[in-house]
Amino acid sequence: MEAVISKSMPVLEAWLEIVTNLEQDITAWCESEQWTVTVSETHVIDARPQYGLYDIPSLSIETHTFENHLVVEPMAHSFDGTGMVRVYAWPTLYSVRLLYRGSPTNWEILTDSRIPLHEEWNKATFMRLAQDLLKADY
Repeated sequence: MEAVISKSMPVLEAWLEIVTNLEQDITAWCESEQWTVTVSETHVIDARPQYGLYDIPSLSIETHTFENHLVVEPMAHSFDGTGMVRVYAWPTLYSVRLLYRGSPTNWEILTDSRIPLHEEWNKATFMRLAQDLLKADY
């Protein structure tokens, strides 16, 4: 069962579960393409005193086809149940953002200019985004 941020579950705990579920999906999609996924911890300093400093997992993805690699990095979460994850190519830093709006299947894809792409979040969409980010020139 996928997590949804609710009053019965602490916000940070729910957000960590949501990010973990997202990253498990992305990892499975990447591994089905023979891409290598490495999980690391990102340190987040939250201005809200009840959260302070915490670690959240992020992903580094090597495709073995492109010189660049992808990073999936959680950025922020909010009391209203929303959250944001950045997906970017390294070293170009071209990116998109995934905006979570309270439903585990409802990730909205935004450009850096915050223009929504209106694509359903699934493996095909992720793979297309990943390849587009990785082959973009400086």
